[in-house]
Amino acid sequence: MKHDLSLDPLNERRRNHRLEIFHIEVKTNIPLPVPSYYQHSIHSTRNSSSSSFIQPMAHHDYYAQSFFLKTIKQWNLISPKIRELDFSAFCSELCC
Repeated sequence: MKHDLSLDPLNERRRNHRLEIFHIEVKTNIPLPVPSYYQHSIHSTRNSSSSSFIQPMAHHDYYAQSFFLKTIKQWNLISPKIRELDFSAFCSELCC
């Protein structure tokens, strides 16, 4: 049935939705403010930019599975060029 509907696996759909929400937040500061203790990276490297976040350490599994920690980890894996796109272009890049 999933194949007939051309749906992506549930874990990919959840990841994409988390990243879409995070993109809205980072670019417009709505609807879910990123807490101030999640800081932008100050070092620019080949794999990071000013739009990257410092990955916090998680000592407990329930914290490691929280929205912000999971999303920041996945956000930092996305190319900085894609992170800078407007929302509709960002969403279309995630689907591919």
